[in-house]
Amino acid sequence: MSVADTLGLAPFDAADYLTTPGRVVAYLNAALAENDSAFMTEALATIARAPAMAGMADKAGAAHKPPTPDTQPEFDAVLQLVAAMGLKLQAVAA
Repeated sequence: MSVADTLGLAPFDAADYLTTPGRVVAYLNAALAENDSAFMTEALATIARAPAMAGMADKAGAAHKPPTPDTQPEFDAVLQLVAAMGLKLQAVAA
């Protein structure tokens, strides 16, 4: 039994804190800044579970299912998912 179980604590899920579009954008930008494709995949899955994205699955349809942390989606699929979430990726000079 873990300490969290002993204390009756719920597991942490960053999605619970992504309650506004602004928070989603900040989280996505932070994930992009890590320059880690596995983390980016996990971040997209987290964003898809976020309260601010409620209904995204219905809007996006089955073709745009969020990735799971153990997958490596094609870049085209990432772009389609980001667009279905009403977001866009943008490059800026470092």
